[in-house]
Amino acid sequence: MTAQCRPDDPREWVIRKGSYYYRANCQGYTGDLSAAGRYTEAKARREAAVEPWHMEAIHAPLITTTTVPTADAELAAARDENARLREALEKIKEIAEYNDRINISLVENTRILLISRAALNASATKEG
Repeated sequence: MTAQCRPDDPREWVIRKGSYYYRANCQGYTGDLSAAGRYTEAKARREAAVEPWHMEAIHAPLITTTTVPTADAELAAARDENARLREALEKIKEIAEYNDRINISLVENTRILLISRAALNASATKEG
């Protein structure tokens, strides 16, 4: 049996999904705890139970600070990660180009060896 919400139930709970909070009336998300909607305990727990692996109902007085990154911080972190990934891709590209040069050299050396062998066999056949 689910708990019923009464109009006089205290609205001291927030719903967190990942690193964001539900806004009032479950209308969108915010990273700012002060802009988060406040819900009754029953409503918050019921909503969080929908996706329990990354949602939770939190009693708001228990939250003293928010560690949710701002959009600017998230953007800066994404740019840093992008730069690291580009650097890694450049290294991979250098290795691939080096490997291509080695492979071309091996193919070319094999071709020269086969031509030389064919020429020696042809020469030996004429002499024989």
